[in-house]
Amino acid sequence: MNLNVFFPENLMIQSIENNEHIILICLKSESKFNHCPLCGMKSHQVHSTYLRKPLDASILNKPVQLRIQAKKFFCLNPNCKRQIFTERFTGFLNAYRRLTIRLEEVFLQLSLSMSAEALSRFLFKLGYKRSGDALLDLLRRIDSTEKDIKNQSLTHIGVDDFSFRRGSTLERLFVI
Repeated sequence: MNLNVFFPENLMIQSIENNEHIILICLKSESKFNHCPLCGMKSHQVHSTYLRKPLDASILNKPVQLRIQAKKFFCLNPNCKRQIFTERFTGFLNAYRRLTIRLEEVFLQLSLSMSAEALSRFLFKLGYKRSGDALLDLLRRIDSTEKDIKNQSLTHIGVDDFSFRRGSTLERLFVI
């Protein structure tokens, strides 16, 4: 089976390693040009290459680590503030992210159904090392979260225990 269909067309698989704990897929960018994210000017002049190491959705219950050899381009617009920009993989991997969009979606859906710390422990058993704080940051970054929550009809809201004075607790369950 050709695994290239699961990645953007400008990324070609160079090698696949199946270790005991992780699947490592090495990809290389085949793009000849890219657009500056600031001014939008098309550039074909390559500055250098660099390595990105995002995590991807698991295969056969093993986490997948991608190694993407991406390119940096010169911006050819003399009026642009950015002289060098990095290649973008729109729809697959966002800028500055260490998770592919499809893995972020999985983590997001799971984080909406359980606490961040419980999800962190669950993901650790699956081979993904993510702290509860990192999962909460993911929830804060995703714009679609608010839209999804607003579109769902909520029937119960739970409030954790709290105390006005040491030793006294009050537990409430509010029903809408």
